[in-house]
Amino acid sequence: MTHCDVSNAFLNSDELQRDVFCQFPSGMSVSECKFGKIKRPVYGMHEASLSWYEASHNFLVGFGFSRSSIEPCLYIFYVDAVFAAIVVAVDDYAIAHNSKIWFTNFYNSFNKKFPVKDLGSLDLFLGVHLEWSEDRSELHLSQERQSSDTLERFNMSDCKAAGTPAELNLDTSPVPKENVSPSFPFLACIGALLWLARNTKHEILQAVIELSRYSSNFTSYHVDCLRRIMRYVKGTISHGKYFRCSGTSLTTSGKMRVPFRLYADSDWARCKATRRSTGGYVLTLFGNALSVASKRFPTVALSTMEAEYMTLSESLRSLMHFRNLAKEFDCFEVPDKLDVFCDNQSAIFISENLVNNNRSKHIDIRFHFIREKIQEGLVNLSHIATELNMADIFTKPLTTEVFTRLRSMFMGY
Repeated sequence: MTHCDVSNAFLNSDELQRDVFCQFPSGMSVSECKFGKIKRPVYGMHEASLSWYEASHNFLVGFGFSRSSIEPCLYIFYVDAVFAAIVVAVDDYAIAHNSKIWFTNFYNSFNKKFPVKDLGSLDLFLGVHLEWSEDRSELHLSQERQSSDTLERFNMSDCKAAGTPAELNLDTSPVPKENVSPSFPFLACIGALLWLARNTKHEILQAVIELSRYSSNFTSYHVDCLRRIMRYVKGTISHGKYFRCSGTSLTTSGKMRVPFRLYADSDWARCKATRRSTGGYVLTLFGNALSVASKRFPTVALSTMEAEYMTLSESLRSLMHFRNLAKEFDCFEVPDKLDVFCDNQSAIFISENLVNNNRSKHIDIRFHFIREKIQEGLVNLSHIATELNMADIFTKPLTTEVFTRLRSMFMGY
């Protein structure tokens, strides 16, 4: 994996497709002319980002890459057993490949077109540190520097570590409208913690999402809960997310088999303010977490079965996203049926059978998405014991023992 950076990217874009005029800066005068026409994008223009993206796209496609129609910043090259994938973040390029000869040829061509810097092995990308094991079978993603900066920013650098991000009996009661929020950068703290939760500390996501609902009206209790999350970050500051190789996954045709697995769970009527349920899911590949979520539903569920059923349909969208993404490229082979796990037998029954009784006839049509995918033969819905359901960590606070066990199942530590 290699990291490349384009110097002054916006200034190397193609010419503008429309006329853009500007006044001359102070101190510059042109005889008999008050305005100038900008031929190429410059930093600060609305068109600059798009123009650079199009210039980069044209080069990559011309070199033989295929762009994903689902993820516009992902490009795949797969020709004669040479595989390469590029993730583009403005002017930063994370490049994974299996041929040094191919990369040398690509880099030389890229450097002729744009001024590119080869930053060597991909060790830091968008604030995320990447650390490989010696045998390259394990990848560790962490945000130690970002975590330290967050703790220092909110005066928590010397705090005492906590074993879990939230207390077991976290109060979700509504806050009175006449409440006066204390002086604390609550929203900024939520944003900083959410950035960690989305990237490398998935286990704090549920606690952060729950507290984010009080951003506009919070009390000192909610500030203490935020500090509890930062205390947990303090104790796990060097920990992050692991990706581990689980042996060969190539088919007889030389393609990589991608057996996605989805775990879904919900906590019925968790929110005391609205009595709405909280659902969560974990999507894994070879046991490694690809996507996670924790969400409060927009409507009230009348039973545990209904809450679990709604969670299944909502989480299935993420599974279909990754399935469609993998099917775009010839180097991947997706199983005919993808495994989905749920710990509620009634929700599984309602999903697999077209019943319409008093317990299900009122459910919004959007949540019947799971039924359609089962009938199409794309999903294999199975029951899993609650203690083995990794998604439970995204629905409610847990004891230290249960939290640690579930965290190790999908985070690797």
